[in-house]
Amino acid sequence: MSILNESQKGTEYINQLVYNIARSRYREVDYDFMAYLANFILSNMRSPQIMCPNEKKLMSKSEVIQLTKDFYKSIDSDIYSKIDAVLNGKDETVQLKIEETSNIPDDYNPRVYTSEEGHQNINLLFQGNIFDAYDLVHELAHTIDMANQNGWNISRIQYAEITSECIEKMFISYLRENKLCPENIIQYEESKFLERTFLSSLEFAFKYGLLDIRKQTGKLDEKDIESVFRRYNVANKRGLMTLLLESQDLHQNGKYVIAGIASEQFGQLYEQDKAGSIENFKKYIEAIKQDSREKSLDILGIDLTPEGLERTIKLLNPENMTMKKYKTISNRFGNIDLYICHTKDGQYIMGIPNSMRDNAEMFVETYNAGGRETDNYLENIQHAMSEQGNPIEKSYVDFITDFPIVVPIVPCLKGLPDLQQMSVDSVEKYKIHKKVKDCIDDAKRKIETITGKKLQDKIFLSGYSASGVFAQRFALIYPELINRALIGGAAGTIPIPTQQIKFPIGIQDYEELFDKKFNAEAYKQIQFGYYVAEKESATPGNFDINGDRITTTKQIAAPMHDMSFRSVTTPKDVGILQRQLLGKSLDERYKKSIEANKIFGVDIEGIVVSGSTHRHIHNTIETPSSKFLKDQLISFYTKHKQLNPKAEGCCENIDNSYQKAREEKDKNGQEREYL
Repeated sequence: MSILNESQKGTEYINQLVYNIARSRYREVDYDFMAYLANFILSNMRSPQIMCPNEKKLMSKSEVIQLTKDFYKSIDSDIYSKIDAVLNGKDETVQLKIEETSNIPDDYNPRVYTSEEGHQNINLLFQGNIFDAYDLVHELAHTIDMANQNGWNISRIQYAEITSECIEKMFISYLRENKLCPENIIQYEESKFLERTFLSSLEFAFKYGLLDIRKQTGKLDEKDIESVFRRYNVANKRGLMTLLLESQDLHQNGKYVIAGIASEQFGQLYEQDKAGSIENFKKYIEAIKQDSREKSLDILGIDLTPEGLERTIKLLNPENMTMKKYKTISNRFGNIDLYICHTKDGQYIMGIPNSMRDNAEMFVETYNAGGRETDNYLENIQHAMSEQGNPIEKSYVDFITDFPIVVPIVPCLKGLPDLQQMSVDSVEKYKIHKKVKDCIDDAKRKIETITGKKLQDKIFLSGYSASGVFAQRFALIYPELINRALIGGAAGTIPIPTQQIKFPIGIQDYEELFDKKFNAEAYKQIQFGYYVAEKESATPGNFDINGDRITTTKQIAAPMHDMSFRSVTTPKDVGILQRQLLGKSLDERYKKSIEANKIFGVDIEGIVVSGSTHRHIHNTIETPSSKFLKDQLISFYTKHKQLNPKAEGCCENIDNSYQKAREEKDKNGQEREYL
């Protein structure tokens, strides 16, 4: 079917539209260069699909204005003076109106425009949420690059959106750094940059392509229009709607194309050196005012060569808009860039060392909140990104050499099942295992894209305490993904691939839970290393020896870190059966679980760290033997050397005397201090 319904009037309309586009009043704008940028983007970028988040921070008009002032004040005093004058109605060259949607005057026209004399009119509708602040910051940015005496000039015509989009990049950084906005809102705004750049490139390419044909033939026919749509692999209907709805001059699309590239590059430079970037930005503003088009982008640090564009496109691709570098840390091997990334259903941290080698083994450990339940996932993310919560900084910074580390941020929220230790409820109701796998798959793609290097197909899985419990259960579900697993502080619930007991200890109900058969051969190919503190049973927990939560002083507490008794982590009936089959004490169960796995052909070994507690097992001051543990763990990772239970710093048994003492106190009627 004809895209114009065989209507001569429709074809004439397109011809007139292209004629109007060609009659741009800005003859000095370099449209050929804009076309080069647009086609480069379309050739190397995929169409974005973004969804506006439901969570929006409600704000009053005064709060929006104050946030805007605080942001501009944080950048530079001269820029702030200009903005403050506009907001207070003291700048005669700018008229600002912000009307609430509930009280819009009949003659209100929500437009933002600048007259040829340099007078600006900013008319905004106030919605009552954080997006108003983004709009206000963006539009006010247009007031700071207007020439003092000359009004319009060609530099500002071509680069006006660079100014406002660079300001937006700084605003996003300000919100994130000061924790003033939910991360999902920030990421949504970042993705809008991509959408704007891509769609502007597409619109520009349509118009420029049609204009080029019209110049050669004098008139466009239906085949000409369809050929342009096919060139950019766009459906005829979408292409036609783009032309019908966007009848503006070429430069209106083109300036967003340039701004998309330039602001992304500026954003990267700004994160590396805020003070230096602000100084360059101020110099850039002066260059725009003086119409120094050729040197303005150089001042800002923008590289529009093919090499510079290629680097930027890697960051602009939808695949990469789901991540943001937020920090760089260092060790004796070099720098490690930390990124916060998100998938459809979760977020994760990614650490990539500058010295990453080809065919590296990706190191994965889930986030451990230490039992700190929060009201919302954002708090988990913020803690995971902190030095105290991020295992990359807390535990592994000195260990990272030439391999990447990924930390899926498993939620720890009030009122939800135990997601961090992968309870059965978290598997059945929330599919937490699938969400973590999505993070791992996504991270692998991102790391290979960023570095240009391949990763091994299988990962190195690590975990301690809660993340150790998660790791041992994740390995049971996805053995084909894992090369090696190093697990500490999770000695009480080591899985065994047996039909005698249900998940998470055995595989009796495996097919029912995961809709697939257990891959025994893949599981036997994993090299498992377990380690546990000698005094693992020292601290009493909040579940008793029957697997019930402690609510009275008559109950006897089980060890805090023996998850066989913790019924919110291991179902009560499964825990009872496990202890009947493998032993009531943590020491007996630890040894028998390892031996049972060996009988099934699993490559597994476990050690007990002498003199250590669960909390201080890696602390060389509190636990002298931890230095020997460190040597074993490094050898396990770097040399594939299995753990040695008879090595220096190890002992034979987990000390069960603490638990015996608790039970003896109960028999003697003594008060239990742990309650």
